Amino acid sequence: MASPVDFDHHASTPVDPRVLEAMWPWFRARAANADNLGSLRGRAARDAVEAARAEVAALVGADAREVVFTSGATESIATVVRCFARRGTVLTQPTEHRATFAALDAETATPALLPVDGLGRLDLDALPAALAAGPALVSLMLCNNEIGTAHPIARVADACAAASVPLHVDAAQGVSYLPLDAHAPGVTFVSLSAHKLYGPQGVGALVVRHGARRSLAPLIPGSQEDGRRGGTRNVPGIVGFGEAARLARLEGAPEAARLRALRDSMATALLGSGRFARNGDPVDNHPGNLSVVARDVSASRLLVELAEEFCLGTGAACAGTGGESHVLRAVGLDADARRGTLRIGLGRDSTADDAARCAARLLEVAARLAGDSC
Repeated sequence: MASPVDFDHHASTPVDPRVLEAMWPWFRARAANADNLGSLRGRAARDAVEAARAEVAALVGADAREVVFTSGATESIATVVRCFARRGTVLTQPTEHRATFAALDAETATPALLPVDGLGRLDLDALPAALAAGPALVSLMLCNNEIGTAHPIARVADACAAASVPLHVDAAQGVSYLPLDAHAPGVTFVSLSAHKLYGPQGVGALVVRHGARRSLAPLIPGSQEDGRRGGTRNVPGIVGFGEAARLARLEGAPEAARLRALRDSMATALLGSGRFARNGDPVDNHPGNLSVVARDVSASRLLVELAEEFCLGTGAACAGTGGESHVLRAVGLDADARRGTLRIGLGRDSTADDAARCAARLLEVAARLAGDSC
């Protein structure tokens, strides 16, 4: 039986074959410890890590020396948020990723929250007063991983620069599809994850702006990464991350346009039926995201009915089975709408035929289930 078509690319993306090809030699023929500089293989591994560092930096407009490799965006986020939570208030938003709130919980810190509206958009009018209160850090996502709403990072960064407050951007979702400049005034830290851009799971990066290094203590102490993150480096994973970053930099813009067209065609079909409503900002958003509410039908029933055909989601994978979305609650959806919310995440391997077939099947099954519930 054929595998279901993957429409859950926000949870994770499949490793691109070109990335896998770049990684493979470092598992066997060229396997080495990048800190074993007394051997030719060790020096070759070190050079491969540094080449990947340059590619990750280029993806976000940073310098290679500013990139610290980590186990993923969760570690990168925790490194920044936990460190600044010990010094004062962290200003964020109620729809922020769970990793940020977990890092705050670890320090028993209560964040200050910028309000969002029913589309998940930041209330920028509230930002000046929030910055005037003197937070230690502002931490915001580039775009929401559930409803797709993109945030005005450039405007927030300008305000943070004027207030001399460091800004951390969680760019795990949407990087290469949405504009991000790690050297824009006001941006101090950027968190990244390889598995959200067709690289391997278990590797990420934290971009630390020049001059900000002394403000951070590593979450994992050690001599690696120039003393910024301990532990033997995952050479195959880092090489894969570098190749994934290179491909994202070269192909991100045309791919974003292609995904947006596919997503909009699905939105037209689903919303035009009257059986589905849309979540999130319909204009400023992740181009591959479509979060919809099925009227009179639970999303979990839709997923069960379509499980053998399509891999879909109800929200963030990190929420776990049965976990309720704090994002949907924060934007004001009632219990029925939260239960009916389905997340579609299109990606590099999504085709027009698959998108049209998925929309048609969603409409067919939703109509039948709604009839059953009458």
